[in-house]
Amino acid sequence: MPRHLSLPALVTAVVLFTVTLSAQAITPWIEPSNVNVKSFGAKGNAVADDTAAIQAAINSFGSSKCGTVFIPAGTYNVSSTILVASRQGCRIIGNGHGQTNNLSPTTIKWTGAGNGTVVSFSDCIMCYATGFLIEGNNSAGKGLEYTSATGSSQTSLFEDLGIINVTGTPGDAIYCGSSTGRQVDTSTFRNITTSNSVYGIFQEGTNTLQILYEKMNIQQITTSFLDLEGGGMSTQGNTYLGPFSTTGINFFQIANFASYAFFHDDYMEGGATGVTVFNMPGVLNTAGPRVSIQNGSYSDAIAGNTWINYTQNGWLQLLGNRWSGVSGLAFIFSPLGTSGQGRWGHLSFVGNWYNNAPVFTFTQPYSLTGLDHTVYTGASSTDSLESVQDTALQTIYSAAGTRSTSTHTVKDTCTLGTSCSVTLAGSAAFTNSGTYDCWARDATTPANAVTIVRSSGSVVTFTGTGTDVINFLCTGN
Repeated sequence: MPRHLSLPALVTAVVLFTVTLSAQAITPWIEPSNVNVKSFGAKGNAVADDTAAIQAAINSFGSSKCGTVFIPAGTYNVSSTILVASRQGCRIIGNGHGQTNNLSPTTIKWTGAGNGTVVSFSDCIMCYATGFLIEGNNSAGKGLEYTSATGSSQTSLFEDLGIINVTGTPGDAIYCGSSTGRQVDTSTFRNITTSNSVYGIFQEGTNTLQILYEKMNIQQITTSFLDLEGGGMSTQGNTYLGPFSTTGINFFQIANFASYAFFHDDYMEGGATGVTVFNMPGVLNTAGPRVSIQNGSYSDAIAGNTWINYTQNGWLQLLGNRWSGVSGLAFIFSPLGTSGQGRWGHLSFVGNWYNNAPVFTFTQPYSLTGLDHTVYTGASSTDSLESVQDTALQTIYSAAGTRSTSTHTVKDTCTLGTSCSVTLAGSAAFTNSGTYDCWARDATTPANAVTIVRSSGSVVTFTGTGTDVINFLCTGN
């Protein structure tokens, strides 16, 4: 067989190859072009309304694909939302936001009706925004919105932006999610500075997942630095700063219906009266999210404030954090539980440091009293509270496998003088004499008998021999 085709055969092969290509109707990929908003009539002079020009530049790529839209330095007034909708690969790039650098900034300034949204990315895949300042003009309701209306938003990146003066309703410097539960996921907000807003970050939606907020600088909020109402998110190396113009607020609000919240290496300075730093309210009979707060530094110098208020039925990890504040700030771990199983939850408190005596409240069966855990009692520095993990240890079952609910156990000793009477105080007390049972053993002379009389839910008397030591265990509700 010849290694090379003859000329007639080669011509025939080329013709056949050309026909085949035509039949497949191959459309080659052509990189979308870059456009400048000034080519569409934008002025950027802080006087003209540049809404239509910027929107025309975005729409110039057609219905779905997109390219790079460059917005040069200047102030661009917009009277309605700049919308990047149902697009893939759209890149909005400015000349810098001017909040952390000396570049001549690109500013998109809201001049529309109150409570509007300045810039919105909706149903956007692999979109990108960087290098501009969103000025809410103390009127806009949302600064930067990342959402989904009909499809999904995924794998997008927003970085090196500034967002200021978003004080309308609802007042979100950054809104991420979907109120109808559409898919918004796997995206990152990085190196964004926000100042003077109601919320720094507001996230909602059951399918708003794998959202990362990294190296954010969030300042001067009036309600929350971050409000997680649904989905899951992580933080990494963020900074949260005052001052604050309101009192009685929750710096970090995590709803019971969220999936998870992981905070890593963050820094916060408090300074408002009546504040709860991390507020995690629970719902009776409903499982809560997993929350992990690790290697952070949190400072609050206002007496009477609360570090942690946790009433959810879920998992809470406090690992390796620094809590710097005045004496008496509160850690509260009191899951609401379920009507059938009583309170339940999981807490890990390991390697935390604090410089003044906080107040720890662990509602039964999470009371630290009598458990084999180190309880912080001094006013000087301490390394940790060691570990408190799901201290509902006394799970009681009948022989048939039915779980006894709302039970607790008291374990202690008493020294006889023929008899000894024990008073069960506080959370150790039972409802009445008929709601618990006790067992006792003479620890000095095991062969000696011990008689038990339960006088009430809080008084039990042991009678035995001489001055022997009695070990006893009482269980009930």
